[in-house]
Amino acid sequence: MNWCKSLPSEIKIRVTFDSHEHLSSVLQTLKVETSERDIKRGSMDVWEENMDLVINILADDLVAARSLSNSILRLLKTSTDVVDIISSDTP
Repeated sequence: MNWCKSLPSEIKIRVTFDSHEHLSSVLQTLKVETSERDIKRGSMDVWEENMDLVINILADDLVAARSLSNSILRLLKTSTDVVDIISSDTP
């Protein structure tokens, strides 16, 4: 299985939101995080399409792609949880 470690990898994640306000909040959080990280073996880009949040991960190999996807998915989960908590507390 060593052959797959050296192949360039791309992962695209698409998440649909019900609220544009929630989408914008999560998008801004992810943009800040992805722009501040020094990623040596890949890159991440985040943008909005209609009501979808799109995350594109490009990596030098499968291991780096998996690592980047795990990191961004954890951040996405945390961001959406925080937005949900804040919005439920707002009258």
